[in-house]
Amino acid sequence: MSLELLQGLTVINTRPLIRSEELHAQLDALAVHRIHLPAISIVCCDDFNEANALRLIEDSDMIIVTSANTIPFLTDAVLAALQKKPLFAVGRSTASCLKRSGCIVSHYPEHASSQALLDLPELRSVDNKRILICCGEDPKPLLKDMLQQRGALVNYLYCYRRINVPSYSNEDLMLLQNREAQVVLSFSLQSLQAFFSASRCLPRDVLSHYHFVVINQAMRSYCLEQGCSSVSLADSAMTTDVVNVLQTWWYKFREKQLQ
Repeated sequence: MSLELLQGLTVINTRPLIRSEELHAQLDALAVHRIHLPAISIVCCDDFNEANALRLIEDSDMIIVTSANTIPFLTDAVLAALQKKPLFAVGRSTASCLKRSGCIVSHYPEHASSQALLDLPELRSVDNKRILICCGEDPKPLLKDMLQQRGALVNYLYCYRRINVPSYSNEDLMLLQNREAQVVLSFSLQSLQAFFSASRCLPRDVLSHYHFVVINQAMRSYCLEQGCSSVSLADSAMTTDVVNVLQTWWYKFREKQLQ
């Protein structure tokens, strides 16, 4: 598609700033007007420290990184230590971020889910393997529970925590109410829920006029529950997948306008 098809498109990006650099650069290159309205912030865990991380990595046979949110908080020494172990990533987007940080990712599923990772042949026989999961605080238990059922010895390295934006400012709420954008981008169910919560002062039907781009069926279902029926599903949170969906939707949207 040509660059002109994205001119006139305005999107609201709800992703935290720490994860938005690549996305913003691509949107700028495509002449998309962007509004950054993060619904959550990502901060380092209070008790994360390099020495403990290095010890846990050294004592492990394999490492799993569950989210790209982990990577900005890993020091050069920790990233170097990860390269000495078989490294697994949950999904293509996380694997891509790890590779850009200089890590060699041994295995990852295309779909970003714990179940997809567990379905990999390399994780089916892990009896007595020491596995370290690098993740955020309060992870979902499925990955650890299933690996332990398969005989693995599992430990966590908590790297970050998410903080929901309690409420948007009056200025931000006015922007949403005035429909200064056509599309809202969201990349996790927690972030999507936080976006609706932070916008709760608006009349209920305001957000239903936006088109939402999300990355899984659970997020799509949540949008529908909130009365937002215009939803597109990107294959992953990777910038290329998100841009492909934006291009397709914008092309169809403009075609309708011209009819």
